[in-house]
Amino acid sequence: MIEEVPLDLGGGLTGILTRPAQPTTRPLWILLNAGFIPRSGPFRLHVDLARALARDGIAVLRVDQPGVGDAPPKRGDDVAVLVQGLDRLCAISGASRFVLGGLCSAADQAWKVALTDARV
Repeated sequence: MIEEVPLDLGGGLTGILTRPAQPTTRPLWILLNAGFIPRSGPFRLHVDLARALARDGIAVLRVDQPGVGDAPPKRGDDVAVLVQGLDRLCAISGASRFVLGGLCSAADQAWKVALTDARV
């Protein structure tokens, strides 16, 4: 049975971690929200995708970008905040590799984080 738990990643970042029934060594996927759409995704797309991936053995974190959804207003470098969130996520989940993505502005943020952090 998959498990969904809320996480505080620090820096005002919060997310929902969807874990597969069995532990995995596969990269943890992170789905960033886009624009003013919350972490559930457009028409709950991210919820459905996270649950489908968890059934296939992939852990998924749905997270609001800084300044969007439940996250507090932007206070500086979004990329640095997201990288700090990755550090906390490593400590919480045990993951060391990540697939980061999203739609629209989330794809832009994912690209910037991937250029900054070799874990992505």
